[in-house]
Amino acid sequence: MAIKKTIFIEQGTDFAEDITLTDNDGVALDLTSKSVVGYLRKSLGSINFVEFIIDINDAATGDITLRLDATVTATIVGGISVYDVISRDAQTFANPTKVLEGQAQVDGTATNVYTPEMLLVIGPEGPQGPDGEDLTTAGPLNVRSDNGITITLTDEDYYVVATNAAGAAISLPPVDSNIQQVFEIKNAGEADASIESVVNIDGSSDSFPLSEWEVIKVLASGGNWLVFSRYVPGDIVTFVAPVE
Repeated sequence: MAIKKTIFIEQGTDFAEDITLTDNDGVALDLTSKSVVGYLRKSLGSINFVEFIIDINDAATGDITLRLDATVTATIVGGISVYDVISRDAQTFANPTKVLEGQAQVDGTATNVYTPEMLLVIGPEGPQGPDGEDLTTAGPLNVRSDNGITITLTDEDYYVVATNAAGAAISLPPVDSNIQQVFEIKNAGEADASIESVVNIDGSSDSFPLSEWEVIKVLASGGNWLVFSRYVPGDIVTFVAPVE
């Protein structure tokens, strides 16, 4: 049974929480030859999620640190969210076990902690920085705005905004030469777009639909492109806070 712990996160600031994982009898969990992964969501049914950076400080004693960068916490909706952490075999990913779970209290921050590199405006002339500089093909955020009917991504891209009104076909690069490459893609056109790949996307298809204004985040890993998060405007998630 997982231990339960409430964590507190301040929007727009770095988050770190040291935790010792234990079993039901309070004995430290041995994480030797294990890997751990953890997500935070507004509710268990939410499509969108944030993935923790998890450091294993001492595998033998179950000491870990959950971390989130300020750029990530700035995107989390305030209020109560839920999270958990799963351990599994480091090599095979077998034997997944929930070792930690609980609520996350996310508090807003009045002070503007954004750096200029974090500010982005998608205007009529494409992506612009805080001083109006053109970020279409370069810049700290690696933003690409493309009006083509076919868009071929490269390892220099990260944020990609497809603007073709007819709906673009967006081609992902080969996985084997782009391991751990991440793309965040938004369809800003007026029709459905598609994401194409020579290998499977999420292990099931080499083509993935992208509806108008939808945002998707994909990662190259294990011979496939994996979908890490999706946001479809109009999706409504209802969250009822637990009764004390």
